[in-house]
Amino acid sequence: MERKDEIGELARSFDRMAMTIQRYSDAIIAERDRAEEEKSRAELCLDIMCHDANNFNQVAMGSLELLEGSEKLPGELKALASSARTAVEGSARLIDSVQKIQRVASGEYTKERLDISDMINEALREAYKPPDKKVEIRYSGQKGMVVEAASLLKEAFSNVINNAIKHSGPEVVVDISHREAMVDGRRCYEVSISDNGPGIPDDVKEKLFRRFQRGTTRALGKGLGLYITKMLVEMFGGKVWVEDRVPGDYSKGCRFVILLPAAEP
Repeated sequence: MERKDEIGELARSFDRMAMTIQRYSDAIIAERDRAEEEKSRAELCLDIMCHDANNFNQVAMGSLELLEGSEKLPGELKALASSARTAVEGSARLIDSVQKIQRVASGEYTKERLDISDMINEALREAYKPPDKKVEIRYSGQKGMVVEAASLLKEAFSNVINNAIKHSGPEVVVDISHREAMVDGRRCYEVSISDNGPGIPDDVKEKLFRRFQRGTTRALGKGLGLYITKMLVEMFGGKVWVEDRVPGDYSKGCRFVILLPAAEP
């Protein structure tokens, strides 16, 4: 039997409030489930598109390489085949970047103890080697700089090194160094990657790590490499920035700095 006094009214108010909260809760759960379903569907479509596009690219590159190597093909057509192959390779790099962003955003990685020197050396072995450039990379590795991260972090170093090679002139010099530093009372490792390229003006430095932002050279690219670098470095508690190689004169090349917290002993 319902009470008619103030206590009864208070109880009815609580009942109405509970029903309202339940309705909102049900609506939020339903919306979350729809969002998860849409996310899964989008990821599936992206996986299928990347897989199929990569297959198409592999077939196209194989055919174009055969055409370039054919003695029967006139020189003018060989040049066109070479240009087409470069475009297909660019498409493959774009797909690779999209897949890396997807892995980072979805948290598909396992943390482990990694040596910075090992990651840099691996990045150097895989570095972009254009036939029309003389590339000199100066680096003396130092073992023992251990961080807690995923192996995907190597891509941060690869992107910066490849950018230095791609955007510099015909004679490229890349200097890589590192040191231990204390930042806000925490032991960190600071990696500097410098080049002798055209440099980056201050107004471009500020937005260089944004998605689809490109530098000032005419080198081909989609502006995703440094965006991925920033995502990876920050995911593992670090920072990345760019500065002039020669302070105050951006035209003398640039220096990318990656700061990462050291792993606990």
